[in-house]
Amino acid sequence: MPSEEYEDIVVRILLLDSYDRLLLLRGANGAWCAPGGPVTHGEQWDEALRRLLWAATGLEPSETGTWVWTRRVLAVDSDGVEREHVERYYLLRTEPFELEPGALWQGEPVATPPEHRWWSPFEIEAASADVFTPRDLAARLEPLLTGRYPLDPIEVGP
Repeated sequence: MPSEEYEDIVVRILLLDSYDRLLLLRGANGAWCAPGGPVTHGEQWDEALRRLLWAATGLEPSETGTWVWTRRVLAVDSDGVEREHVERYYLLRTEPFELEPGALWQGEPVATPPEHRWWSPFEIEAASADVFTPRDLAARLEPLLTGRYPLDPIEVGP
C-alpha cells in the first residue's frame, strides 16, 4: 500500500434531486461519477465540497450533507506515480436544476457544462454499456433513497 505522503484526498457529492435522480458527470476516462475533486492542502472537507460543487454545477449549498461512503482506489497520476486516492462521498438533496458551472477547479471560467446527466437508479442498473464509479452504484443508492443512511460511513469498492 502506498505511503500516506502519496495519498490523494477527494470529496464527491451524491446529489439527489426530488425525483430520486443522481447527478453524474462523465470523467476523462469515460466513466460516470459523482461531481467532486481534490481537497487542497489545509482545506476542510465542507469547504472543498462547497467549492467543488459550485465549480462543477453552479450550485451553492447551504449545508454539506451526510458523509455516507468512503472509497479507496489506486490510480496513476499525471506524474506517473501510483497513488491511493481516498474519496469521501457526501449525500445532498436538491431540486432539479440546470448546470451552470462556476469555474474549473483551477479557477478558469467554464464555457459549457461538463457532460452530465441526472440518472435514476433503474437507468444506472440498465445502462450496461456505461461504466459507473463505484461499479455497484445503483445497489448502493437504494438504502440512501429510503433514508437508511449508515451510522458510520461505509467502505465501497472500485
